[in-house]
Amino acid sequence: YKDHIYANFNTKRTFDGLACVGLDGRIRWKTGRKPNFEKGGILVADGVILTMGGQTGTLAMIEATPDTYKPLAEAKVLSARPIWATLTLVDGKLLCRDQRQLKCLQLPAR
Repeated sequence: YKDHIYANFNTKRTFDGLACVGLDGRIRWKTGRKPNFEKGGILVADGVILTMGGQTGTLAMIEATPDTYKPLAEAKVLSARPIWATLTLVDGKLLCRDQRQLKCLQLPAR
């Protein structure tokens, strides 16, 4: 998004959390262990990163800026772990699921 990649940088051995990387490969920021988001889904739309905590079920909205990690809002929406499914955004509605349920959330207008 705008010459930057926003991705979950966790592996089985590292816990680097969410990160922003420039196309030059330089890491602009990363969250590390707090908040970590585990291996939850992530997408970027209209300047906002949407990511789901893979163990917590907390949906976070984060400004998609290379300057710094800037959380905008969060809400606990799912509970059956692990929550690693892909997030899907259609017409302002976010589809997310855990091991037991599928939810359709209306996102606030930006």
